[in-house]
Amino acid sequence: MLALSLNAHGQTPAPPSAADQPNWGDNERRRAEPLPNWGDGYRSPPPPRTARPRVRRWLLGAEVGLGTPVGIAGLTGEFRIIPELSLGAGVGLSVANPSFPSFPSDGRRYGGGPVFAAFSVLRILRGVVTPILRVAYSNGRYSHLISADGEYGEIVTEETSPHAQFLQGDVGVEFHYTFSYLRFSVGGAAMLNPGQLQCYYHTYGYSLGPCQADVSVNIPTMSVGYGAWF
Repeated sequence: MLALSLNAHGQTPAPPSAADQPNWGDNERRRAEPLPNWGDGYRSPPPPRTARPRVRRWLLGAEVGLGTPVGIAGLTGEFRIIPELSLGAGVGLSVANPSFPSFPSDGRRYGGGPVFAAFSVLRILRGVVTPILRVAYSNGRYSHLISADGEYGEIVTEETSPHAQFLQGDVGVEFHYTFSYLRFSVGGAAMLNPGQLQCYYHTYGYSLGPCQADVSVNIPTMSVGYGAWF
């Protein structure tokens, strides 16, 4: 054992110098060195900002159907207060019976006319297909014609009001696309001022006298709407 610790001259070998130490590379020295302080003059670049999606709040469209808030056909506009709720208004035309216009001999002319509406739309579980609930108020000309055979020919009973007010509610679905929407809805409407209804009998343009108007008016509604987001 002693012979193994002596060199060729019989002397104990000297310990290895620093130059003989293994070189572990620059990685070991970097771990021990403190990070450089660049001071206030160095600013790391800010993180990239993600573009916020544009919220389309305006809706402009057209609506057709039976008993819609804007009559048989009209234009509507909406503003989304929040994504689930919007307020809107519209204008359209009501038509009593295009095949039988009313021209009584006493100078009165009834039938269709302008309709103005205000409404709100609640969107539930928003998505590509969105259920909706709409409540609307409308004011405009209203006419209801009932035809029957009389002793001297066809007799028409006409209930009319130049300023009929209706409260309407309907449910439906909206199909949302990138820049447009398609809406289907059904519901009902109730007249708020049936006491202002005027009722007349007439035939072939000649008035036969007044009649008793209905005490309440409730009508089913159905509508289809299409429009664009802005």
